[in-house]
Amino acid sequence: MSRVDGAKSNPNLLSPEWRCTRCDKLLGVCRDGRMHLRFARGHEYFVGFPVQATCRGCETLNQAQSPAR
Repeated sequence: MSRVDGAKSNPNLLSPEWRCTRCDKLLGVCRDGRMHLRFARGHEYFVGFPVQATCRGCETLNQAQSPAR
């Protein structure tokens, strides 16, 4: 069962990395106003904001509302 707590974390100017709010696993990297997501077997996505992703490590639902400004 996945943990859903709506935890929000936004990348910032000092750290463009988007990390899980529970286990600190890297979820994505903010680049040029979009989020770069990379998964197993070479799957990569560049998506706009807001972004939601379930952590593959602890199954926490994470949200990033906007890119760093």
